[in-house]
Amino acid sequence: LGLGMRGETVNCTGTDGRLHAFADSQALCVMVAGIRDVQYPDRVVLQLLRDLADKARNSQGDEMLNEARAGSLTTPMRKLMRDLMRQYSDPGKQDKTVEVRKKVEELQGVMQDNVKKILETHVTLES
Repeated sequence: LGLGMRGETVNCTGTDGRLHAFADSQALCVMVAGIRDVQYPDRVVLQLLRDLADKARNSQGDEMLNEARAGSLTTPMRKLMRDLMRQYSDPGKQDKTVEVRKKVEELQGVMQDNVKKILETHVTLES
């Protein structure tokens, strides 16, 4: 994850989803994200949390982060979080593996349709 960075993932019991947590080496920035889609790649969630930690530190500064109260967000942080959530809503835009996997699944569907049509044509020709 990088020097001094820690990330953890925990499955949620009683519901679908996972809870991901990420902290810097001083635990000044502790980011947590709950993801309902269990298929959402862990590496993309951790990248989201890294981006959030970096942007929080850059926009708020260490002093403001030191003084932050639990459960409170500044208006700029709310906007930053909303923007990141929109940006990461489609994991394929953030992760090439997901993008390639989607394309492979689409191609498989086309190939299956083609094989089905060939078999139907073969049955028709034999009749």
